[in-house]
Amino acid sequence: MNFSINSTALKFSILETTLRHVIKNSLPKCSGSETILSKHKEEQLVGYCKNMQMLGEKPLAPEIFFLIIHKYFTQNGIELLKINLKFLGKEIKILKNENESLKCKHKLISKELETFNNPDTCLLKIVLKYPASCLSLQPNKPDPTKLEKTEELARTKVKNMKRKKEVAAQK
Repeated sequence: MNFSINSTALKFSILETTLRHVIKNSLPKCSGSETILSKHKEEQLVGYCKNMQMLGEKPLAPEIFFLIIHKYFTQNGIELLKINLKFLGKEIKILKNENESLKCKHKLISKELETFNNPDTCLLKIVLKYPASCLSLQPNKPDPTKLEKTEELARTKVKNMKRKKEVAAQK
């Protein structure tokens, strides 16, 4: 098959666009438009090009193919991948710790709920398990005016009793 320069350039442009689309949609992102190419994905792309060749397309030179892929497989991308791996490792540890604490909280809450909903649980157990606040248990401080009134009332009663006794003794 003979291709003119324009036709070959057009097909190369279409193939490059297709490869970019495949790479963009099937590879993990690092940051921005940079992507890291795994061995598995590289094999998929090579297979894709071989399938294109089997369909009668002009063979794509390996140098051109790897130049296209090299744009996505850079040293900067590898460094970004390492940074992402470190960050994700820390994130995994944090999430594991959070998961463990949530499991413990869930167990405690489910035990409390089971105790509370159990029909055999008497009110005394509930009161002992969930005591009232300390503020409600403190004795009320007496009001000084009420105390004075009470003492005065007691004195008047004592005086009235003494008078009654004196009146009874005089009769």
